[in-house]
Amino acid sequence: MSLYSSQRMLLSILSAYMFIYLVMPFILYAFVRWRDSRSPNPDPQLGYKFGLNLINLVSIQIILGTGFFIISVLLTSMTKKYFDWNSFRHAIGFLIPAIIVLVVARVTIANSNQSTHPGVGRFFDGINWLITSISTIVILFAFFQAIVAKRTPTETFTVMLPGIIIYGIAAYLFGLQVRNASKAAG
Repeated sequence: MSLYSSQRMLLSILSAYMFIYLVMPFILYAFVRWRDSRSPNPDPQLGYKFGLNLINLVSIQIILGTGFFIISVLLTSMTKKYFDWNSFRHAIGFLIPAIIVLVVARVTIANSNQSTHPGVGRFFDGINWLITSISTIVILFAFFQAIVAKRTPTETFTVMLPGIIIYGIAAYLFGLQVRNASKAAG
C-alpha cells in the first residue's frame, strides 16, 4: 500500500465519520433532551453543553486520526529513502487547530454547570469510547485481513499498526474514564 493509498484510506474514513457527525447529533440531542425532561432537576444549560461536548468529541477524534496518520507517515518514510513533508504538513495542519478547539471546549465546559449536571458529559464520554472502540476493531480487522492477504509486512505494519496502537490505547483510556464516571454516579 503506497502512501497515496493510505491518504485515500484516511480520507474515506474521515468522510464516513463526518457523515455520522452531521446526522447523529440531531438524533442524540432529541434523546438527551427527552431524558433530561424526565429529570426532577432539568439542566438549564443542556443545549449549550451538548454543543460543547460534541465539539470536544469531534476534536478528540480528529486528534486521534491525525496521530494515526502522522505515525503512519513517519513509519512509511523510514522504509523509503525520503520523508514525505507534504503529508506531514497536512497532518500538522489538522492537529494544531484540533488541539486549540479541544482546549477551548474543555475550558468552556469546565466553566459551565458540568459539576452539578454531569449527564451530558458522561453521555458524550460513552459515545467517544464507543466510536474509538469501533475504530480500533475496524483497524484490527483490516490489519489481520492484510496479514492473511499476504501483503508485504512493511505495508501492513506501517499503515495499520499505528492505528491499532493509537486507537487501542485511547479506547482503553476512554473505557477507564467511563467506568470511573459510572462508579462515581453510583
